[in-house]
Amino acid sequence: MHLVKQSVADVQPITLDDIKAQTNVTHSLDDAYLTACAAQGLDQVASDTNRAMVDTTWTLTGAGFTPVIKLPRPPLIEVVSIKYIDTAGTEQTLPEADYQITISDVATFIQPAAGKQWPTIQRGNANAVTVLYRAGYVQSDGEGGTTGNLPTQARQAALLWAAHLYEFREAVTTGQTYQLPSYRALIAPLEVDLI
Repeated sequence: MHLVKQSVADVQPITLDDIKAQTNVTHSLDDAYLTACAAQGLDQVASDTNRAMVDTTWTLTGAGFTPVIKLPRPPLIEVVSIKYIDTAGTEQTLPEADYQITISDVATFIQPAAGKQWPTIQRGNANAVTVLYRAGYVQSDGEGGTTGNLPTQARQAALLWAAHLYEFREAVTTGQTYQLPSYRALIAPLEVDLI
């Protein structure tokens, strides 16, 4: 199965004040750049941990149902739909009552509900099954704010990365031959396998 990011909610759980405090910047000349660094820091943490930090919509598509479908990029917000191409070539939506969801800290697992089995699908179709779902720690509250919280380690790692980007703006910095050890230590407990 292959995973595709469809959209990311326009929410930013790390504010300009947060990154200014991290970098000890008191002026407003670099506000746009600091905001961009904060967004990049959060993206970097999401990439390195294989987790969704903010409300992100994904599709997981494959040639068929597996006994248990593993949804990567936790934490799950909701399974929007499970669609499949039946033997006649018609797209169908699997009823929610036909599957059960198990959520863990490292992934979400979907399997047939008790007494049910996966439907028969069209053979030879590489995109016969599509799971559309949303995942992330922080989402919009619908009123211009956010709901949910980043894990403390993710938040701090994003701020460290953002401050590093702010301080070192060149692709290569003379004399720097190390990674950010505190960053690596912060994200290590959050890292999960992609699939």
